Amino acid sequence: MNPIYLDIGNSSFKLAAKDQENNWGILMRGGIHEFGKLTEYINRQEKLSGIIYSSVRKDVKEKLESGFQHIQLYSIHSGLIPPEYLNYDTPETLGIDRFLACFGAVHDSGNSVIVIDAGTACTIDYMTAQGVFDGGVILPGITVLKKSMKELLPELPPASELKKPGFPGKSTLDCISIGLYDGFAATLKEFINRFRQLDKSAGVYVTGGDSSLVRSLIGSEVSVQEKEFLLFEGMESFSQKFSR
Repeated sequence: MNPIYLDIGNSSFKLAAKDQENNWGILMRGGIHEFGKLTEYINRQEKLSGIIYSSVRKDVKEKLESGFQHIQLYSIHSGLIPPEYLNYDTPETLGIDRFLACFGAVHDSGNSVIVIDAGTACTIDYMTAQGVFDGGVILPGITVLKKSMKELLPELPPASELKKPGFPGKSTLDCISIGLYDGFAATLKEFINRFRQLDKSAGVYVTGGDSSLVRSLIGSEVSVQEKEFLLFEGMESFSQKFSR
């Protein structure tokens, strides 16, 4: 049985593996509050010998390690990254998902990369062709921005799904849509341009729950590769390169 990989994010988890044709597939996904379903699923797998996982949440990591004592667990965490693969002042605070997504993109392209991971938080990071993580940017994800506007600005109408009103907005809803979506897109493009000033040859990748939305916001101005399983590619490459 091929190895099984588990990604535990800020608000959700995904369990994935490769099939016999070496294609990735999701075995299970859910919110952190549904973690009990993951336990039940794993306990039903008779041929499962171990899980390779990464987690940005220490509380869920502790639940995982205490709940599956009969299954071999291999945790990929920032402490395992060799120092020569980090150009970062505070490696102890680096979310391993940021490193792994970049590592997967470098493995895919063989080149330096700019990786946008669009989830609850949106990260934009740079990694050299040699696999050295060189830092990046963290900003609120689009879902967080929409939720914040709804909670903190209750007198405004809630932001609708992505639409392309003319500029400037001629209704309050259009004004909100332009500010939210065009503002987010402008921020992404600005950071991509700043990274490109450092390295013109870097490829741009996008992954995460809002990757399709982000790709559409960036548009055709920037060549972007959308990869759903980028983090899992990074986990596989990491576990193979750095012996367990």
